[in-house]
Amino acid sequence: GTTGQEIGRGLRSEAIPYRAVAIGKPTRANVVVTTDSGVQYRLNPTWPVLDRDEVKQLDQRVRESLTGACMIVISGALVRGAPIGLYAGWVKAAGALGIPVFLDCDGAAFRKAVPARPFLVKPNLHELEQWVGRSLKDHGEREAALRQLTAATRGWVVLSCGEEGAWMLGSPSDALVQVPAKS
Repeated sequence: GTTGQEIGRGLRSEAIPYRAVAIGKPTRANVVVTTDSGVQYRLNPTWPVLDRDEVKQLDQRVRESLTGACMIVISGALVRGAPIGLYAGWVKAAGALGIPVFLDCDGAAFRKAVPARPFLVKPNLHELEQWVGRSLKDHGEREAALRQLTAATRGWVVLSCGEEGAWMLGSPSDALVQVPAKS
């Protein structure tokens, strides 16, 4: 659709190489309006649902793009119509080639991809709570959950906590780093 064409024009104008997968429905675009007081309004239209062939093309394009890649970033919600294990498959395929994967998604796709051992995962607090299955009320509970996630991935975890800043924990290091948000 027109949004996908606009994204393509923007990438070309910035000389950013890309490989598009044409889909039959309009590409989703999110609009975030932030007021002077910092309140945000998110205008998120319904996502398109990809059909089987579109998902297959997307999977093939990503796997083809691994050749010669030095890293892969998987960011955002899993496209509707795709199997829950799609991201996990990409993490495994990249890992088999020694390519580090940076993963930033949520829900079932995140849970399925964690055992595939991405190099780094970047949940926010809500996503970490989803992963552990409970509310994390204090710093001790957050740290324990981060250590659990680091053990599961055997990699790095960066937890974004909004106004509280971010936390980073990685394997093989045992040091937890907390960075306050800048105002």
